[in-house]
Amino acid sequence: KGAAGRGGGGFFRGDPLESKTYLEFTLYKENMDTMAAVNLLAKLTRVKPGSFQYSGTKDKRACTSQRVSLFRGEAARMAALNRTLKNCMLGDFALTTKPLRLGALSGNRFEIALRNVTEPAESLQAACENLKHRGFINYYGMQRFGSSSISTHSIGVAILKAEWDQVTRLILCPRAGERDEASKARQHFADHQDAKAALKLFPLWMASERSVLEGFVKHGPADHRNALAGIPRNMRLMYAHAYQSFVWNHMVSQRLRLYGSLKAVEGDLVLVDAELLGKRKAEPEDATEEDAVEQTHPKQVRILSAEEAASVSIFDVVMPLPGTTVVYPGHDVGQQAYGAKMLEDGLDIESMQHSSKEFALTGDYRKIMAKVATLEWDCMTYYDPKAQLQLTDMDLVNGKDESYLKAVAGDTNQDPKTALRVRFDLESSQYATMCLRELLKEHMESATQGAMVPEGAVAPSVAS
Repeated sequence: KGAAGRGGGGFFRGDPLESKTYLEFTLYKENMDTMAAVNLLAKLTRVKPGSFQYSGTKDKRACTSQRVSLFRGEAARMAALNRTLKNCMLGDFALTTKPLRLGALSGNRFEIALRNVTEPAESLQAACENLKHRGFINYYGMQRFGSSSISTHSIGVAILKAEWDQVTRLILCPRAGERDEASKARQHFADHQDAKAALKLFPLWMASERSVLEGFVKHGPADHRNALAGIPRNMRLMYAHAYQSFVWNHMVSQRLRLYGSLKAVEGDLVLVDAELLGKRKAEPEDATEEDAVEQTHPKQVRILSAEEAASVSIFDVVMPLPGTTVVYPGHDVGQQAYGAKMLEDGLDIESMQHSSKEFALTGDYRKIMAKVATLEWDCMTYYDPKAQLQLTDMDLVNGKDESYLKAVAGDTNQDPKTALRVRFDLESSQYATMCLRELLKEHMESATQGAMVPEGAVAPSVAS
C-alpha cells in the first residue's frame, strides 16, 4: 500500500492534479487517540491542528487506521515524518479537492479478541447469534465521557453555564489514575498557579491542558474564556456534546425501563424519509396534531400513533439529544423528563441556547437500538497471556498472516487458553464497547471498563 513512503515508487494514488489543494493520507496509530496524534503531527509540521481534518476520532487503546486530510500538505514532507514517529505511521497519499469532514463516514470496522474465554463453543455460538439478530442498546460509550475521575460531560456542564473559570479549573486540576508525569504537572499548577512554569512540566500529549496554559500566558491568568479558546474547536465542542450524550443515555434507560426494547410504542419518534416528508407536505388534509409540531431541525421526525407503532421496528426508533430545535417523544419520556434530568445539573433545555453562538446546541436524533452488520467470529488457542491475537493493518502491510500469530502464541508447554475473535461493522457513532456489553451479558462499568455507561443503565438483553 506504500504506507510508509520509504523509497520506491510515487507517493500518490490517483492523478495528482495541481488544482487539488488537500493532501489526504492514512494515519495508522497505536495507543494514541486521534486528537493526540493530530496535535503531534501539527507540532512536527508547524501548522495549526485545525489544518488537519478527519471524519471521526479513533480510540486510544487500539491499533487503528483512518483517513486524514491536510490543507496544502506535501506528501514528501509528511512521509519523512515516518523516520521519527513512534506508535504511528503515515502513507497511502492522495491529492483531493475537498477536505474530510466530521461525520462524513458510513461506519467503522472492528476486529477484537476476547481473551481467556471459558464458555463452551456452543454457548459462544449462541451468544454471537443472539447479538447478530437482536442487536444492542445504542448507548454512548466510555470514550465519549473519558476514563478519568473528571468526565468530559462535567466540563460540558460548566461550559453550558458559562462558568469559564470552572471550565479551566476542571481541565487542569489534579485527578486520580493518571501517569505520574501528568499528576505532578497538575499538582504543580494547583499549588503555584504559574502557567509559564507549568508548561515546562505538562507533556506534549496533554494538548488541551497545554493550550489553556498557553492562553493564560498570552492573555493573563484571569482571562479564562480566551484561555479556553486556545483548545481546538472540535475539542471544545466535544465537552458540550458529551453532556448531551450523558442526558441521552439516561433518557434511553428510562424509555427502555418503561416500554422495553422489543417494539416501538405510541409516542416514540422515528425519522421521516425525505420523500415521504415531501408527500405529507403536499397533502395537508392528512396532517395530524402531531404533524403540527413545528420542526426546524434539518432531520425531521414523526411522533408515532399506537396504530403506526405496531408496524415500526424498534431499530427505527430515535430519541433526541437535547437542543433548541429537536422534537421530544410524546410519551412519559418526553420534554418534561428531559428537563427534570437536566435540572439535576442546574440546567434546563433553554440552556442549550447559549450566549456564545459556538456552544448553542440545536440537538440531534439517535437510534436507541443498533444492529451489528457482518458479524463474524472464531476461536483461537494461545498460551502466552500477552500473545498478539490479531493482525494489525501494519502487519498486513508488512506481509504477515495468520501463521505469524500462531508463531507468537506462546510456549505450548504452558496451559492452553481460548480467545474469541469477533469482526463486525458498526455505523458512525456506534460504540464497540456497547456491542461487547451485550455479547458478554455484563455491565461494562467501572469494575470492568471504567464507567462506560451511566449508573442505572438498563442491563444487556433488556426485555419488555
